[in-house]
Amino acid sequence: MSRTRSRYATVSRRTLIKGSAVAGFAALLPGMGCSSNDDKSVFASTSTSPVGSPAADTVASTAAPVTTESTAAPAISTESTTATDAPDAGGFPGQLAIEFTYTVVESGRRIHNPYIAVWIEDADGNLLTTLSLWYQERERKYLNDLKRWMTGERARLDAGGGDVVDAVSGPTRVAGTYSLVWNGTTDDGSIAPSGDYYVCIEAAREKGPYELIRESVTINGEAFSTTFPDNGELSNATATFTV
Repeated sequence: MSRTRSRYATVSRRTLIKGSAVAGFAALLPGMGCSSNDDKSVFASTSTSPVGSPAADTVASTAAPVTTESTAAPAISTESTTATDAPDAGGFPGQLAIEFTYTVVESGRRIHNPYIAVWIEDADGNLLTTLSLWYQERERKYLNDLKRWMTGERARLDAGGGDVVDAVSGPTRVAGTYSLVWNGTTDDGSIAPSGDYYVCIEAAREKGPYELIRESVTINGEAFSTTFPDNGELSNATATFTV
């Protein structure tokens, strides 16, 4: 999604997200839909525009599209986001790299694009920053399917947080391995201190499974690498902290 989106579009989306608190996540929100009328390929990579954390400025995808009528497993690709011109992290003692793999579990039915959110929560479970949000804009109502992310984002907006989705959102991705970097910057522009955090990766697709990986990490200035348990189509998730 373009960073230069009009103010009207940004305000409209913010209003829709906040309005879901009253409407029970009504089917009007900008969202991570799982299918569309012109979905001509399975996990078709539709853009190479930057996605990810504020420290992630470049994207490269090598996966070939797979047609939606095929029941063969989609080709696996690798996409990395590279920390470029990262702001001074101040009190944050380093960078946290998050990597995971999304692999389709075949069901014999048409495969729809996955919708994925990656974010960081504080020790109390509050959403601090969304690193990446991949969805089909034309299917906004499916943002509700990312249940935990939506709950956290709604609460953040209700508390007066700014609309930051434009800066981190992008089109759905092919099945593959992806890397994102968190440099300690939160959605309100502050720098997170050392402490306990949750790394969250959530995925959903129409007529497919729902998965959530949510694991705690402690950032105290010491380098570490940890592997998270697999969950369905989400696997090989790791968090690596470097000083």
